[in-house]
Amino acid sequence: MKVTNTRKIIQTQLKTDGTDASEELNARTYNWVKRTAIPTLDEYIIEPFETSLKEITMKMASEKEGLKEGEWLRERYVKEWTFPFVRFEVAAYRHSSISHEAVLGQAQRFLEDCILDNADNVRREFIRKNNGDPHVSAGYILREFGRWRNENTKFYNKQDIQTMGNLPSAVSELVVALDTNRFKTIHEVHAQDYLRAKALKGGLNAFVKDFTEHVRARHGIDVREGELETDYELSDSSAIRYLFYPKETSVQYGKMIEALTQESKKEISASTGDLVLLEDLGFKDAYQKKGRGGIIVSTVRSLGRLGICTLDRLDKGKLGYSIYDNTHKGVYVQARGLLDRISDLRKTYSSGETQMKVDFFPGAPEGF
Repeated sequence: MKVTNTRKIIQTQLKTDGTDASEELNARTYNWVKRTAIPTLDEYIIEPFETSLKEITMKMASEKEGLKEGEWLRERYVKEWTFPFVRFEVAAYRHSSISHEAVLGQAQRFLEDCILDNADNVRREFIRKNNGDPHVSAGYILREFGRWRNENTKFYNKQDIQTMGNLPSAVSELVVALDTNRFKTIHEVHAQDYLRAKALKGGLNAFVKDFTEHVRARHGIDVREGELETDYELSDSSAIRYLFYPKETSVQYGKMIEALTQESKKEISASTGDLVLLEDLGFKDAYQKKGRGGIIVSTVRSLGRLGICTLDRLDKGKLGYSIYDNTHKGVYVQARGLLDRISDLRKTYSSGETQMKVDFFPGAPEGF
C-alpha cells in the first residue's frame, strides 16, 4: 500500500457475449463506475470547477448590487470565460421555486372543507348549496390558486452554466489529481480537464444505463412492476446482489395544476385549464376550436340554474362538470366533481418504474 495523489479513470464498455466471465466483469465494472469512477470525476473536477465559476459570478453580481447575505438579486448578470476551444457563460439571477404538491394539497383541503361546511350548514359567499350538493365559484378557486402559489413560492439566487465550443466527443481515460483546491482560479488547463471529465462521465453513465437494461432483460424484469432479489458468488469468493423493486411513484403536481388553471395564451384551446374554461364558457353558446389543440365546450341546462358543461378535448376525450349559473356572480362548479377530477389527474400524471440496486460484498482477504 502506498500514498497516492492521483486516480486513473477509464472508459468502460458492456460485454454482451453472455459468458459467466463477461457477466462477472460487467458486475465488477458497474460497481467500480458507480462507487469510484463517477464520484471521483464529480468530487475532484466537475463540481469544484462549476462551483468556482458560480461563486466568482455570484460575487461579481453581489458586488454590483451591494447585496447583503440573505438578499436576492434584482437583475440578471452574466460573466464569460473564453478559451480557444470553448466559452463558458455563467448567469446569476433571482429564481423562484413553487411547491406544487403543497398548492394542490391546499386546494383539496379547501374543497373538502366546503363539503363539510355545507353539511354543517355553514354559509359562505362563494358556495351555493343546491340541495346538499355544494358548488363553488370557479373564479374564486382560481384566485385562491394564485394565493396558494404565492404562499408556497420560495426565492433564491441561482447560477446557470452554458458551455459553447468544440467539446470532446469521447475520452478513453483521465488521470485525476486528488486536489480540489486547484480550481480556485479558472484557466485553460482547468477548462480542458473539466470538458474531458464531462465527456468521460457521459460515457460512464451510458455504461450504467446499458448495464441496467442488460441485467433487467437477462432476469426478465418488467420495467414498471418487476420485483426480484438475486445473489451471485463471484470467482474470488466475493458476492453481488441484484435487487429490483418498485420505485416510489412520482407525481407531476405542476402538470395537474396546469390542467385546472392554465390561462389561454392566444385563444382558448385544449391546453386551457378546466376552471378557466368553466368560468369563461359555462352557460355560453357552444365553443369549438378545430385542428391542433382542438376542443369543444358546451353546456346543457338541467334543473333551474344547474347544468352540465362538457369539455371535449379532441385528442384526450370528454369530461363533464356539474355547474351552477349564479348570474352576475359567475359560474360555480360542483366541489365533489372537482375533487374527482383532481383524483383522475393524479392517476394521469403519476409514473414509476422498477429500480435496480446493486450490492457488492467483498470476499475475505487472503491470509485472514
